[in-house]
Amino acid sequence: MVFAVLAVLRRGPAHAYEITRQLRASHELLACESDLYAIMNRLGRQGLVDHKWELSPTGPPRKCYQLTNEGFEALEHRHATWRELRKSLLELLETGSSSISGPNSRRAVPKWRTE
Repeated sequence: MVFAVLAVLRRGPAHAYEITRQLRASHELLACESDLYAIMNRLGRQGLVDHKWELSPTGPPRKCYQLTNEGFEALEHRHATWRELRKSLLELLETGSSSISGPNSRRAVPKWRTE
């Protein structure tokens, strides 16, 4: 989830409403809005996200969040880690797929599962 929030903010500063909208548009990555505020507070304490208050023409002032330099670095590190993990998983899935003939195929059950 943190990775997704950092990715949204990479596009530029955004209010919590906009972050929520983008996360929900991307395969429902956000279950509850209160989760976002907890994440934003944690990212702020870690120095990855900063905010400024902006006046709203229709209501109270709102926080506008943006990545700090440390936030951009953290995003790049997480992205590199994700690429490595994705590559490894694809390799595992692709090398294993040739030995699987379908959902009804018989596969050996590991001994530790039968004990």
